[in-house]
Amino acid sequence: MKNGAERQRRYRAKHRKKLAEACRQWRAKNPEKIAEYRCRHRVEHRKKVAEANRRYAATIVGSLRKRFSGMRSRCDNPNDRGYKYYGGRGIKCKFKDSNEFVDYVVSVLKVDPCGLQVDRIDNNGHYEPGNIRFVTAKVNSSNRRAANEKQG
Repeated sequence: MKNGAERQRRYRAKHRKKLAEACRQWRAKNPEKIAEYRCRHRVEHRKKVAEANRRYAATIVGSLRKRFSGMRSRCDNPNDRGYKYYGGRGIKCKFKDSNEFVDYVVSVLKVDPCGLQVDRIDNNGHYEPGNIRFVTAKVNSSNRRAANEKQG
């Protein structure tokens, strides 16, 4: 005697067209149920993704990748609200990709970036190896261009 799964597989193979038609008819009669299911599933999926992203961003690698994304956006995206202060001034992100940035911070700088901000040592220089460091917000706020330079 065959087990239940084997019987079910054979039945489905034998009656594939009949089952497909029944499924089409059910979908045609129940669009509200389908829409409700999709909506509920979408909300649950978004919650799961948001939670996974939150947990990943709490890791060192996740935090560094998020910071890299911000650096890249400020330098390359004219729609970014900080673009005029970075890309608009000619400052570029010289790291090839987020992997290179993460590797540099982890292996060369050997710093835990939690609670710290990315800062350029030379404020007119690019985001590149040798010109970035991680500092507190207070130190970062003191590393600004001169007032007269902002106007020019």
